Amino acid sequence: MEVVSLRHHAERFNLLLLRDNEQYFEDCRVQCWLPRSATQAGPGDSASSAGTAGSEDGASETTAACAAESVRAERVSMSVGGELKLCSESLFFVPDDREAPILRLALSDVSFCDRPCGMSYKGDRQREERRSDPFASDPTVFEVHVGVFTEIFPPKVAERSFRAVAGDAVLRFRVTDASVTADEVDILNFLYRLNELIDISCLHTTNPNKEKKLNRFLDAHQRRHPFPTNILSDGDTPMVELMAWRVWPMCANAVRVVVTSRFLYIQALNNLGENSVVSWPLDDIVCIFRRAYRLRSTAAELFLASKRRPVFLAFHSEGERDSLLYVLEGRMMPKITDIDAAAARWEQRGYIMRVDHAVLLQEPDMRVVTDRWREGHLSNLDYLLYLNIRAGRSFNDLSRYPVMPWTVMDFTSESLDLSAPAALRDLSRPIGALDPGCLAQLR
Repeated sequence: MEVVSLRHHAERFNLLLLRDNEQYFEDCRVQCWLPRSATQAGPGDSASSAGTAGSEDGASETTAACAAESVRAERVSMSVGGELKLCSESLFFVPDDREAPILRLALSDVSFCDRPCGMSYKGDRQREERRSDPFASDPTVFEVHVGVFTEIFPPKVAERSFRAVAGDAVLRFRVTDASVTADEVDILNFLYRLNELIDISCLHTTNPNKEKKLNRFLDAHQRRHPFPTNILSDGDTPMVELMAWRVWPMCANAVRVVVTSRFLYIQALNNLGENSVVSWPLDDIVCIFRRAYRLRSTAAELFLASKRRPVFLAFHSEGERDSLLYVLEGRMMPKITDIDAAAARWEQRGYIMRVDHAVLLQEPDMRVVTDRWREGHLSNLDYLLYLNIRAGRSFNDLSRYPVMPWTVMDFTSESLDLSAPAALRDLSRPIGALDPGCLAQLR
């Protein structure tokens, strides 16, 4: 199967919206009532305060009841459909309207999350309004109280991409996902998991209980998403199963890695992608390299045939990484690399060799590759990419992204004359000494 996209169809939500080390768990279809500021009077608050003032001035109870009814009708009319995304540190609401902003609620800023009927209200009039609230007895409705939230605007809609909205706000959600509303227990479990993450986010990062509670939550999440063994073919036996992070530039997603006797499976623990499980035959794995991720030697990069993007996996420990490599190296078919034959085919066509880097990387002796480059069988780009990958750099990790030498100095001319000395950098000086002013300060 092909590697899945980071975007789920045409969704605006993706892993780039998450914080570092944050994990996306699940989502559900909801109807959201837009937040009302508790400190700044909104349309509903204005009507409510006007009704209260009217009662204090001697207005009739009928007038106050009509005002309360108009407030409830206005709240219902302001509902917006969308998806609610539960993450380890945030709660996202992605509206169906693509021009509307995405709302991000940091769980550390959430003060309350429960059903409306579980709330405690002060004052007789508020209790009376709760009795007449049509959502008070609705088991599919819950409310979230947050001190500050962030609006994430789509491109070309607003002057700036983000806007923080301060002030106590209340967001009301009604779950409309058929798979969830079919059982009231599912909604209770969803609220329980949400409140559990809220409690974890309130703990300080130095608190040892924070990591323990988060690990317990992750273990429970993994158990709720077992590997679908029904996709295995006859005779395909699982050999090893590990939890890891699949890493792309600027983001990572928690996955389950399963190696069988014939395939490598990667299962995403969420629905971010068209397929939750992707697989490759073990014969497609051309070579494997140990990698460092976040200064820890716990990752591995798998190069596949057919010039597919390499798969970068970061594990929790070096031992887990090595156990996967031990199984893979024992199951992979031996590959044969014939650089001379490939170079001869390209030379017959009059081209400098542009090789499949996954095949080139199988050559264990770097001197052989260097000789081919000196003889003109390899282009400069192919040779530089080969050196970068063998040195531990990867296009999947921005902290160890491949580097290229800086040799050109003329960036203003319309055409570049490589025979002119001024067009090329003076390689006898380091980069910091190329500018005459900087060189004078160093001297």
